[in-house]
Amino acid sequence: MTFEEYDRYCDAMERERPEDEGWGRGSRPVINVSWEDARAFVAWLNSETGDDAEGPYRLPSEAEWEYACRGDQSGKNATSFSPSVGASSSPTGAFLTSEEANFDGNFTYNGSPRGEYRQKTVAVDHEDFPTNAFGLRQMHGNVQEWCEDHFEDDYGRVPSFGSAYETDDGSLRVLRGGSWINSPRDLRSAFRSWGQPALGDSSIGFRLCRTLTS
Repeated sequence: MTFEEYDRYCDAMERERPEDEGWGRGSRPVINVSWEDARAFVAWLNSETGDDAEGPYRLPSEAEWEYACRGDQSGKNATSFSPSVGASSSPTGAFLTSEEANFDGNFTYNGSPRGEYRQKTVAVDHEDFPTNAFGLRQMHGNVQEWCEDHFEDDYGRVPSFGSAYETDDGSLRVLRGGSWINSPRDLRSAFRSWGQPALGDSSIGFRLCRTLTS
């Protein structure tokens, strides 16, 4: 989600706009938003489109997010990054470069070269970065993205059929994808992170999915 989209919500609900760190708003990804902020935006968006607060727009589950990031790549041949994203440097998806994603290029991973460290976000439609097999852009890097799930240390306990993991004794919420400030290791499709649901920072944003009804 971009600042342009989120600012429209803030203005409509008379909420304070989140800080952009002086990097610009518009088509840059909204940052400094908590999981609770993202959920409130979802409820507003669904009300604006004539739906109830629970659908059809929502945060993706962790399992959905990883499936979308991999671009339908799964099984024993799965690699660290979506192969179509790393096609120009590593067709197998073994690594990616800072020409293909926004991260701290001072660090390397799995044979990748050193590259640029932009030290801020870039626009969500940054055309220099390729899309994956699903046509999705920047699943790796730029901002970490909130998922619906409570964080569970044992990923094997997360539902295998794609729904979000919810527990009565959980507090942390899942973050995926890595960001502009992270090393490439933290951008891997399988890398998992977490955050306090009431807190956000300059490396955290979100994207939405939509439940199809027909």
